[in-house]
Amino acid sequence: MDGISRRLAFAGFVHAAVVLIAAAPLHAQRVTGRVIEEGSGQGIGFTQVSLIASDTAVAARTLADSAGFFVLDGRIGSFRLRAERLGYATVVSDTIVMQPGEVIDVLLRLSAQAVALAPLEIRARGGLEKGRFGFERRRAMGKGWFMTEDSIMAREPAVATDAFHAIPRVNVSFRGQISSWTGAKCLRIFLDNVPIALRRGGEDLNLFTAPERIRAIEVYRDWYEVPHELRTAGRLFDLNQPRQIVPCGLVWVWTDNGW
Repeated sequence: MDGISRRLAFAGFVHAAVVLIAAAPLHAQRVTGRVIEEGSGQGIGFTQVSLIASDTAVAARTLADSAGFFVLDGRIGSFRLRAERLGYATVVSDTIVMQPGEVIDVLLRLSAQAVALAPLEIRARGGLEKGRFGFERRRAMGKGWFMTEDSIMAREPAVATDAFHAIPRVNVSFRGQISSWTGAKCLRIFLDNVPIALRRGGEDLNLFTAPERIRAIEVYRDWYEVPHELRTAGRLFDLNQPRQIVPCGLVWVWTDNGW
C-alpha cells in the first residue's frame, strides 16, 4: 500500500471513530456571561467565577478574561454562581435551574463596597448555538482566518491538518501538531465545543476527525485576534505548567456535529 492509500485508509478509520468521540457535546449545558462593576457598567477582568452545586461543592470554576467575559460548563438541575475578585465584595447569585442542552447568558454585578445587591441578571436562555451562526458573526468582524467547506475540500486534504497548510503564519508539524508563528506561538484547538487537549490522544486533530466531516475552520493566530466571546476558551491552562495561564491563539474546527 503506497503512502496516499495509507493516509486515506487512516482517514476512513478516523471517520468511523469520531461518531463516538464527538457526539456528547451536542447535549452539553453552558453558562456564558460577563462580570461588570455596579454603577459604571465596566467589565471586571480576571474575576473568579464558580458554579456551586446544591450541596455547596464547586462543580466548575473559571477565570473571566480581561474584559470580564467568561464561559462555564453548566450542569442539569439547580446551582448558583459565585464571583470573587480582590477589591470587590464576593457575590453569590440566587438559584438557577438549567435544563438539558440549555445555554444561559448572564450578567454578574460586583460592588466595591459590601452592600446588598441583586448580583445576577439572566440575559437569555436557549439551546446551544449552532456553529454556523457564530462562525458567520465572527467572520464579519474581520479578524482571524476563516475557511469554508468549499475552500477546505478544494485542497483535497487526505487528513484534517492538510487544510491548515493554506493559512499564513501557521505551521503544521509532521506529527500533525498545529502552531502559530506569532504571539505566544501556541494554539488551543477546539473540535466543535470541546478542546481536543482534554481528549485521549493529545493535540493531534487527525485522531478525532476526517476532512470530509469538517464544515468550517476559524483560526486566530494570536491572543489579540481572538474575539472576546472566545477569549475564555483561548486562555486554557498550559498542560505542562498547570498553574500558568498562557494567552494562546485559538483554532475552532466545526464538523457535522456542531455545525
